[in-house]
Formats: sequence, structure tokens, C-alpha cells
Amino acid sequence: MESAPRIVLVPWESIEPNPFNIRTDLGPDALAGLAASIEQRGLIHPVLVRPHPDPERYGQYQLVCGERRYRAIGLLRDRDPERWAHVPARVESLDDTAALAAIMQENELREDWSPYERAAFFRAIYDAGHFRSIREMARKFGIGLTTMHRYLRVFDLPDRIIALFRAGRLPLALIEVVLEAPRSIQIELAEHLAKQPCSKAEARRLAQRLAQPALDPDWIDRVRAAASSAPGIDLRPLDDDRVQVAITVSGPDELLERLEALRGQIADG
Repeated sequence: MESAPRIVLVPWESIEPNPFNIRTDLGPDALAGLAASIEQRGLIHPVLVRPHPDPERYGQYQLVCGERRYRAIGLLRDRDPERWAHVPARVESLDDTAALAAIMQENELREDWSPYERAAFFRAIYDAGHFRSIREMARKFGIGLTTMHRYLRVFDLPDRIIALFRAGRLPLALIEVVLEAPRSIQIELAEHLAKQPCSKAEARRLAQRLAQPALDPDWIDRVRAAASSAPGIDLRPLDDDRVQVAITVSGPDELLERLEALRGQIADG
């Protein structure tokens, strides 16, 4: 049962950082700037904590929201431990689901969560078993089921692709196309898409092209030789070592005849 929140001064050392914080790179310059602001003006917005859920850590707290403020005060505490021994905090008795919802809400209000950070957050809480199903989790956070599946499956991809996604070079919408592709071409496909963003339909066509086995150059030479000696057959080179064969005929019987002749010449070659 949740109790009414209260603002108290909590010992900095008694607060455990949020285990679901995925913002590991907070930026040292920005953090130092925030610390300077807090030192000058005080902490305007208290951090949100909850009594630690582990009974063996009674009297301690777990951070819910305010990771940057908490770490900035940590910087100040390194310089002046006595002055910054305590952190102004809003204490709420939140269960895991309510705490996770508060984290999501705070970051949504700031509108600065990247797609990678969302994916990391959702994957962390899903792996921790806080929800019975992906559908339940999607409903809780107001996210479409398909989108939630994309977020969760990002981390099933090779590290190189995750790095592209984290850098913002590969949008979430195209992650679905990469996931659909054979494992053997996923990295190549992702790097193509990172260099030249396109629609999902174009990405799928690229995936199909990359998945096609490379043609044997000798086979291509035999096709060229056979086409050059057969009347009504025109060979047109395409990209990626492919060829297009155009056959001019006056009816289905002639088409079958020329196809059979071409097949025989290629086999004999």
C-alpha cells in the first residue's frame, strides 16, 4: 500500500542508486554544471526515493528519480562532506511497478530519453521479471505491442548493430527489418541502412538483395556466351554481379524452345 509522500533530509550514503537507471553517460561537464547550480541555489526539486525493498536494508532508501541530482550532490559531497551529508528527498512507499512507472513518467516529461535508453529500460525491467507478459508491460506504459517487441528485441542483435542504434544512426522502425533478415547479413544490412536511411519497404528490398547468394562469375560468363550466340536473346548487366536476360518471342512455344536452347548452351558451356 502506498503512503503519502513526505520531504525529508536523507543521508546521502543511505541511498542506493536506481538499479534500473540506464543513463550511464551523464556527461561530466553537464554534471559539474548541475553541481555548481545546486551549490549556489540549493536543490530546488528533491529527488524521489522509496524505502529500500530489501528487508535486510531497513532504514535505507532506493533512488527512484533524480539520478543526475543525486550524483551532482555526490560531487559536492566529495568537496564538503559535512555540508552535503544529506539529500532533500521525497519519500514514497512504492512497489516495483509504481516505481518503474515513476521513472518512465519523469523521463517522458523531460522528453530527452533516446530510443536506445527506452529499449535498455524496457529490456532491464522485462528481464527482471516485473511483468507477466510483454502485452501487460506494453499496456502499463501505454506503448503499442509491436513497438514494445522491437524495443525488447534490440538486444538480441549483434553488438555492432546495437552500437549503431545507440548512436542514433539506425532508427527503431528499421530495427524490425534487420531482425527479420538472416543473421548472416544483419550487420551488413544495418550498416547500409545507417549510411542511407530509407523506408521500411526499401530496406526490405535491400535485405532481399543482400540475402541472395552471389553468382559464380564463371556461370555469368557462360550465360553471356550463350546469349550472344542465340537469336532473340539480349543480355543486360545489372548491379551486384547480376544479369537480366530479355527474350524476344512471338508465342509461348517459341519461348519454351529458346529457354530450352539457352539452358542447354549454358550447361554445355
